[in-house]
Amino acid sequence: MDSWNRQMGIPPSKEALSEMKEAFMNLPSYENESIAIEDLENLTQALHLAFSSDQISKYKAYWVKDFGDRIKLEEYLIRAVVVHDMGELARRHATSVDKDKDGLISTDEFKELLKVIADFDKNLEHMSYEDFVAETDTSKGRLVSVEELAGWIGKHTKVIHGDNYRETGIPPSKSDLERMKLIFIGQPSYENGSIGTEDFPALMRQVGMDRLPEQVNVAQQYFKKYFGGRLTVDDYMNHVAVLHNTGEFARSFAVRADTNGDGLISAEEFIHILEIIEHFDHKLGHKTYEDFVAEADTNCDGVVSVDELAAWIGKCTKGKSNNMN
Repeated sequence: MDSWNRQMGIPPSKEALSEMKEAFMNLPSYENESIAIEDLENLTQALHLAFSSDQISKYKAYWVKDFGDRIKLEEYLIRAVVVHDMGELARRHATSVDKDKDGLISTDEFKELLKVIADFDKNLEHMSYEDFVAETDTSKGRLVSVEELAGWIGKHTKVIHGDNYRETGIPPSKSDLERMKLIFIGQPSYENGSIGTEDFPALMRQVGMDRLPEQVNVAQQYFKKYFGGRLTVDDYMNHVAVLHNTGEFARSFAVRADTNGDGLISAEEFIHILEIIEHFDHKLGHKTYEDFVAEADTNCDGVVSVDELAAWIGKCTKGKSNNMN
């Protein structure tokens, strides 16, 4: 599938939409151009879209509230087309909140909205309708229009993506890092400042990084390959501290990939890199070392440096799910 998403601001291509439509129609509950809400997780897996179980549960609740217990193909594809555009996505949600279609958001409509939006920002849980109007009513008419609501929704969901610091661009706080360290030390295999990679799936769950099995497997492969089968607390803390910074994260991986430390990426090192990075884009699985050099060697000296590899990794994983965190 194309490397599009809301972060990139690029809409899906016709080919991507065709793939989505085919996956949708092949689901067990497909009937009369719709699927049961229970098939949503199967749909995301079929399309290799990485959502945590918590995210899927919240999306199901949102969909049932506004559209019932079946997802129509047309509605799904409309959202796929606009998912790259946060403004349009917020406007569509705002329109669905306006149940009586008077163009304004009433107290009751706000209460229903808060049940969904508070999942993105816990600070909103106890917001009153009066505070909402004061914050959202940009025209100062003491009423909130659908367009004003769309702007407010965009504001409160722009950088809130649960624990995924790499998507938000926000580094973990000191208290977040301390909590992660305590959880790390509490793992069954913890000894002499390190844990075995067999504990990694449990560690990810306990720190709130709810990932798909495929993502957990990729993370385990990465740490087994480049950290010798055991992960030290220092390496782990350094890793999570840069997840919010795509460039730094890519460079950290690139430095590890240079296993002989000569500052250049050999054909053998590239093979091992590909075993990890192809999970971001399955098309990379057939790439040759010669293809890699042609793409990554930006100074045209015939070899690929660690910095050039870092830039190439960033390019190949931009807009992809963060499968290594």
